[in-house]
Amino acid sequence: MMKANIAIIAVAASLAGSAVAHAKTPCGDTTKVERGDSLSSIAERCDISEGTLLQANPNIDGSGDLRVGATVNTTTMANRTGDRLRSFAHGVSSGISRLASEVGSSVDDLLDKNPDLKQRLSSVGDKLTGESVTRKIKLTMTPQQGPTGANVDLAVSGLPAKAAVVIGAGRPGQSYTVLDHAKASEDGTINAKLAVPTWASAKQDLVFVVAADDGDWTIRSAKFDVQ
Repeated sequence: MMKANIAIIAVAASLAGSAVAHAKTPCGDTTKVERGDSLSSIAERCDISEGTLLQANPNIDGSGDLRVGATVNTTTMANRTGDRLRSFAHGVSSGISRLASEVGSSVDDLLDKNPDLKQRLSSVGDKLTGESVTRKIKLTMTPQQGPTGANVDLAVSGLPAKAAVVIGAGRPGQSYTVLDHAKASEDGTINAKLAVPTWASAKQDLVFVVAADDGDWTIRSAKFDVQ
């Protein structure tokens, strides 16, 4: 009975982020993010609504989360909203606790004996904790203005220990281009020196971005004044 219950929970976990694709779009099922893209420009290009785009890409909260070169889904997906995922996670957590109690085991022991289930639940948990991660991160830059080619010092704190991140730049409210890759120290800090990209336009604002390598969360700096 225990194996059957575990199998059911595992299948449910695997289906938590599953989706049912609706009608095809001019872009097909996916499209590549281009420099200067925003949710509205992608929605217009692919003849879909911004709401559909957000629903199909649960890791994206706004245009500033779009990474140049990344692939985004363009078909409507079901069962991928945050509320449904949280409801699912609560149900699975309660089910595992009851199952552990029935077999006279702790939740930790039960998961240790079923590594596949543990891995699936860990993946779901990572999605749910993205927002709590970003609340702890602080990103500062010096200076806050300068011409293209000028060096900018970025200081990041509050990151998960040894977190793999990408560092990029883009216009406010548009996609960002990755400029560098980095890894946080044991104390969750990164100090990086970047040059203002040559493609940045004078008299227009720029923002620097630090994002999880897997795209789960994104942090943006204050506006940098390109002179």
